[in-house]
Amino acid sequence: MAKSKTVTDEEAPPAKFTPPEQSFSKEQFLKSPKYRSKRDVLNAILENDKKYTKTEVENAIKRFSSQKIN
Repeated sequence: MAKSKTVTDEEAPPAKFTPPEQSFSKEQFLKSPKYRSKRDVLNAILENDKKYTKTEVENAIKRFSSQKIN
């Protein structure tokens, strides 16, 4: 009967490198044509001296949009 081969760390294929997502300032998002329709929301929810990734901004917009109005 043949032995089953186990893969060791040395034989395993290298993990794919995924670069970190790029960060942008509030001002950069406000100037972006992609977020033109959301400028008022971004101006209200983003902090001036902080950097955000596109994913963070998209999630912040979704959270803001799903808030219940009293």
